[in-house]
Amino acid sequence: MLRIKNITKNFGDMKALDSFSYEVAENRITALVGPNGAGKTTLFDIITGVLKNEYGVVSLKNNVITNLETNQISQLGVSRMFQQVTYFRNLTVRDHLLLCLDENEGMFSNLFADRRSRMRQLKRIREILKLVGLSKPLKSLAYELSYGQKKLLGLAMALLRPHNILLLDEPVAGVNPLLKKEITNILLRLKEMGETIFIIEHDMNFVKEVADAIVVLNNGKLLDHGSPKKVLNNPKVIEAYLGE
Repeated sequence: MLRIKNITKNFGDMKALDSFSYEVAENRITALVGPNGAGKTTLFDIITGVLKNEYGVVSLKNNVITNLETNQISQLGVSRMFQQVTYFRNLTVRDHLLLCLDENEGMFSNLFADRRSRMRQLKRIREILKLVGLSKPLKSLAYELSYGQKKLLGLAMALLRPHNILLLDEPVAGVNPLLKKEITNILLRLKEMGETIFIIEHDMNFVKEVADAIVVLNNGKLLDHGSPKKVLNNPKVIEAYLGE
């Protein structure tokens, strides 16, 4: 699905990624883990076009996406949820979700959409909100949402964008145990529906529950990859990541 080959990124004298290679499997949940500063967010930024790399190639379904603009990469099927999602304070939940629909059916075209188109858009929005368990009224303003509700809105926004793969940056960071369990169930349900999901996460209990595969970054290099049981019992992973 997503092929990452020899990606290298430098920030001055610091090598953030050092010839990193990995292939994210289709219809699976893959977790990218590692200590702070390992290069995880840098890798997501390169995949999505936020940063340009010095060397290497990223391809999605045989389309090379390396160093394309972010909107081009999005149109080719990469949808990302950031750890801190940026919201428009005075736009409603409905407005945020309309912005994420196909560009031919987005928020601004909706101003001139006929009744049938508006009904189709709202039906899709309600389906996604039900899937992620966000029950706030569509007219709710973004600033009225709790932190956890904003997390769910961010996930709904990522799902609404036409995509082949979801990149989720710390989807359970800062949420309470109940919401963490809900997000666990949502991701497992999405996998059953055929989604391919690539996540960054520090919560190893969460990772063990959702991930089919784990890939470990350390100092910009691939340290290990494989099943959760294999990877999390690797003494080198324990030393680098868990500090034991």
